[in-house]
Amino acid sequence: MNGCPSCYNTVSRWYLFKRTLLKKEYPLACPHCSQNLYFTARSLKISFSFIPVLPILLIVFVLYDIPEAISGLTIMLLLGILLSAYPFIVKLTDKQENLF
Repeated sequence: MNGCPSCYNTVSRWYLFKRTLLKKEYPLACPHCSQNLYFTARSLKISFSFIPVLPILLIVFVLYDIPEAISGLTIMLLLGILLSAYPFIVKLTDKQENLF
């Protein structure tokens, strides 16, 4: 579980999901002490690596004439897995780190 580096309270998965994917809030604020929280560079790199998955998958479906029902189900399943795994991938820190 993610914790705030200053107050050591845990930040819930729902809070991470709601603030980053629904409201697009960055930097995050700790719900307990209001300290700014940033993603680690490793977390950002892993998160950004998921971006090209959907377009590549769509190209493969079009090239190999996969039926729409199978491709739609596959995309929905993949998005569900990615959204549920997102809070486990993200790690928080109190300092903003460079990507490279």
